[in-house]
Amino acid sequence: MIKKGTLFILLVSLSLFAKESKDELEALKKEVAHNKKVMLDGQKCLHNAKSVKEANICNDKIRKNSTGIEIDDFTSWTQKDKDGVDNIVAEYMPYLNCILEAKTMIEASKCKEP
Repeated sequence: MIKKGTLFILLVSLSLFAKESKDELEALKKEVAHNKKVMLDGQKCLHNAKSVKEANICNDKIRKNSTGIEIDDFTSWTQKDKDGVDNIVAEYMPYLNCILEAKTMIEASKCKEP
């Protein structure tokens, strides 16, 4: 049999854990929403780039504004490179959207990173 005091401590602990987990989820969603915007803005910038130099200026903006998006500078800027950018964005969008739609950290942890 669980004593009343023990049950109270257990309930308070669970409540604190749930709040902490909710706070972590909200912080994660905020970071993911920010990085999604940076990624989409970067894609738009890259679509407008006419040269390697302009594409790498876009990359600098992405690196400056992101929290964890790793991107290397381009050595060429061809249609193949532009298509590669679109493919990467298309690959990551379901993952980012999955996290943004998650109701719990457990749901978010089940999102498959490409």
